Amino acid sequence: MRAWQAGDEAAGEELFERYFDPLYGFFRHKASPDEVADLVQQVLVATVEGAARFRGDGTVQAFIFGIAQRTLFRHYRSKSRAPKLDFGVSSLFDLAPTPSSLFVRGEDAALLEAALVRVPLELQVVIELRFDVGLTGPELADALDVPEGTARSRLRRAIAAVRAKVEEVAREAPGRAVDFDRLDEWDRAAS
Repeated sequence: MRAWQAGDEAAGEELFERYFDPLYGFFRHKASPDEVADLVQQVLVATVEGAARFRGDGTVQAFIFGIAQRTLFRHYRSKSRAPKLDFGVSSLFDLAPTPSSLFVRGEDAALLEAALVRVPLELQVVIELRFDVGLTGPELADALDVPEGTARSRLRRAIAAVRAKVEEVAREAPGRAVDFDRLDEWDRAAS
């Protein structure tokens, strides 16, 4: 990032190549397939435009995924008829409840994935930034623009919400095996 800020175009290209696939993965289960590339492009453009704001006291990864989170929320606000969306309440299931969208893809959908889209989007993002992207506690705080204690508290709340939704989804689909191993791993990692 510093080399790119100093005018090294090759460093900028390397930065974008390094983050394109992780950003694509971040958005691919949160937006329709035809919107994902555009959202990634918006993040990359915002990274270019906001590079001067990167102070270097956090990681580049946290900086970029903080932009990604804000881009995602802006995307859903632009599509909403509601005057103000609360991502602490609204889930992807609420925002885009088509049966073929996002994680929920027919009979073979994993119970955890079906539950994950039903928690508030803000909480889903926290889980994915921590466990899919791999942000550490301080990086998560930086990406969310909150104190680290708040980020960790939000993560614990997110895991508890997913656990409750797993139980709810399991009741809706009798006979599905409930495997809490991954949630237990998340609980240990969040502690």
